[in-house]
Amino acid sequence: MGHVGLFPRGSGALEDAAIGINTTLNELKAKRIDDLDGRKADYGHDKLAETIADFCDRWELGVEHLATDGQEVATRLSQSVQAYLKVVVAPGPRLGADRRGPGAVCRRPGPTARTCSRGRGR
Repeated sequence: MGHVGLFPRGSGALEDAAIGINTTLNELKAKRIDDLDGRKADYGHDKLAETIADFCDRWELGVEHLATDGQEVATRLSQSVQAYLKVVVAPGPRLGADRRGPGAVCRRPGPTARTCSRGRGR
């Protein structure tokens, strides 16, 4: 597995995660859990029907909270991808780059002396 910066395979893994979360959230919007309880007559007992309806309503509320949290995660993943791409694509020095510029050659003729020059072999 190749690594680009801190993320495996660049930002693709983060993009895939955000897309997966958003796909799941869209599927949850299409089918609500509180629609599963059916009609009271289907249960043959009013108290049972009320209990199931209450359960489905509470379950739906929990799913809505999870969906809100999932949307926040997807948003932050997308923001991370954008920030990552901004740094990777941005011109200028990279982390760990030699600040003296490209092609700088430094030699230490003595224990503390240092000379730097542009180009090779100077």
